[in-house]
Amino acid sequence: IEPGIYNIGTQKETTVNQIFEIISNKLDIKNRPNYLNIRSGEIKRSCLNIDNAKKFLKINKTTGIEKGIEETLSWYLNF
Repeated sequence: IEPGIYNIGTQKETTVNQIFEIISNKLDIKNRPNYLNIRSGEIKRSCLNIDNAKKFLKINKTTGIEKGIEETLSWYLNF
């Protein structure tokens, strides 16, 4: 494997609100988000390019955001 930085993601923009909603639903949390003022330098949009991971790590699997978060929460809660 060639040394480097490899992004792992869906290659689709996902908002923090969407991630919050998925996690809240999976954990049955009823809290609502607490919005604060935007900080200087805050990244407003992001979409990971996973081409290097595909090329050098030979990753061809696709997992949707909900399934990925569900599996991550399961791993974390059972760690």
